[in-house]
Amino acid sequence: MHLAILLRRLFVFGLLFFNIGCAGHCLAAILVAAADSSLRDKARADYVCDGKDDQMELAAAFAEVPQGKTDLDINPKTQKTVRCALNHTVEWAAGSYHLTETLEIPDAANCSIQALGTHPHYDRAEGDAIVLRGMNACRYQFGTVESWSSGAALRVCPNNGMPALMSFVDFTRLQGHHQNMLDLANENICVNRFTGTDVAGFDKGIFVGDAGGREQSTSVHDNRPRRSVSECLP
Repeated sequence: MHLAILLRRLFVFGLLFFNIGCAGHCLAAILVAAADSSLRDKARADYVCDGKDDQMELAAAFAEVPQGKTDLDINPKTQKTVRCALNHTVEWAAGSYHLTETLEIPDAANCSIQALGTHPHYDRAEGDAIVLRGMNACRYQFGTVESWSSGAALRVCPNNGMPALMSFVDFTRLQGHHQNMLDLANENICVNRFTGTDVAGFDKGIFVGDAGGREQSTSVHDNRPRRSVSECLP
């Protein structure tokens, strides 16, 4: 009986020690805090924004993500080896982030951005708030992205070197003031999921264009625009 009690106490102590040791960085590999984030989040953050040009700290955090090589499908018949940010997580603490320039998320594979509860503001009259480049098996979660620009709140725009494939992009709200949108207008965007709770102030909420088109391949992609939930059902 005494041995069982001792083992139980050691187990509880081990859990407490593990949680204390992980308080700084186990929730996310790299943490960014906003100027109005909580004192606790600021204390454990790798980067703390000052409420001006916050895209600098957010970009610097992703630049720390280790680079590596990975294979991905260019089309169902062809694979390509690319070098990109690989196997990592960046967390944005809850709060308001003020972007004075476009925030660009570089090529990445098996990476995640955990930014639910955040409120990025893009105050310029032109340009895109956040641009996602190539991505493969990534999970990006944003809060409310608000923009006063005639550009996109979120734009998926891969470079020629890496497409955007098999990734999830979630957002709580896209708040526009000049018909901004989530814009997916490149041909090398295919087999992704985009989910949001609310889209307000946009002429077009999600614009797909030619996304997913792969000529001379064995796959078939149905990219017709959908206007209602029922049209998305089989």
